[in-house]
Amino acid sequence: MLLSYFSMYLESLLSDPLIAIGASPTTEACQMAGSECYTYVLPGEFVLIAEYIGNPVNFTDLLSLPHGNANAFTAESASVYQLEFFPPDNSTVFTDDDCGAYGNPSVGSFFKICLQNVGDDLIAGTSLMIELTFNAGWLACPYNVTVDFGCFSGPAAWNYTLTRTVQLHISNYLADIVYSIPDGEIQSVSPLSDPIPSFYSAIDLLEVYSIAFNVTLTSSANLFQALTEIPTTLFLYVVGMIDATSGAGRQTGVETAAFQNLLALPLYAVNYNKLREYGDPLPPDLQYLITSGYFANSLYRIVIANWTLYVFTIISTCTLVWCAAMLVYCWVAKVVMPNTSDYPEFDFASKCLANNGEHCEEDGGLRTIFDGFGNADTANIVEQIKARRLFVGARTLGPSERVVIVADNPLRELEAGKKYL
Repeated sequence: MLLSYFSMYLESLLSDPLIAIGASPTTEACQMAGSECYTYVLPGEFVLIAEYIGNPVNFTDLLSLPHGNANAFTAESASVYQLEFFPPDNSTVFTDDDCGAYGNPSVGSFFKICLQNVGDDLIAGTSLMIELTFNAGWLACPYNVTVDFGCFSGPAAWNYTLTRTVQLHISNYLADIVYSIPDGEIQSVSPLSDPIPSFYSAIDLLEVYSIAFNVTLTSSANLFQALTEIPTTLFLYVVGMIDATSGAGRQTGVETAAFQNLLALPLYAVNYNKLREYGDPLPPDLQYLITSGYFANSLYRIVIANWTLYVFTIISTCTLVWCAAMLVYCWVAKVVMPNTSDYPEFDFASKCLANNGEHCEEDGGLRTIFDGFGNADTANIVEQIKARRLFVGARTLGPSERVVIVADNPLRELEAGKKYL
């Protein structure tokens, strides 16, 4: 069963939306690492959630419970693991006891990984003779060394000095988890408690890997049988990927993701009790597995960043202060402005003067309407023009005929097709 999990999830464990979701780092070291910090939360899979009715071996499938048109399920105060991968700050010296090498001369390849605990964290490294930079923390024995059976003897190129490459910090905390229905994708994880560091044993991991990558052949097994067994095919896949990427000096995200999955797989397969056969009794203490939850509908909203609130407040306050300052200035300013009305044309015409300072000549009697109303308001103008008639027609002014408006004097009627000024 362990091999099944390794073969299924070595490439995709932490990128599977049914299993893991990205999160913000909780450690300062990961935060300082910037783009080299990778953080994931493993809250448990939706398909494993069931109604607990007091009997550890009698569960009811969650989706068989009535839930109407709900498109989400929220698990409250559930225990989750958070994994943070980042480059270590300090150098680490590995010993032979810290390393595990997996392979068999019959299949022509080996690979090696070195693990060490520093506090609660895990340091993963490789053994190198020459100075190279690798994205991952494992190394495959070169083929030319393998065929000479030199991977574990003599000053082999892969078995000399040791270099640490990645640090893994695991913490545990309580969180509300939202799953989508019915696909079970993890939509969000909202922490409810402070993270507590979790010890991740390097010795235990090496033992798990020795089971997953055990390619020891029996005397009756031929090469074809060996190459078609799950441990061998899984092992050859890992070795081939290492040789084609970091072993060839290439930097790829595929190998980085695979190595992170390799480190996380024991946590997922062993610590989550997935190796329990169906029908086997559950652990006696189920308290950390029991939680409450409810069906719901997901509603999406736009969340405005806090800094935009501060910027808006500052700008709007400055605008209000400017408006108040202009109001006070206009109030106390010595410049006197004439009245205005709801009739801008009347306001303009009542102030029209000729060059000699007198009212415009040839005004057609309009002077009697506008005279004395240069500083009138709306009520004065309404009273002045009430019950008055205005005439529009043609009048000869100099050498041309113009269309004019007058308050007296009959005008000639306008003729269709004739041009007027």
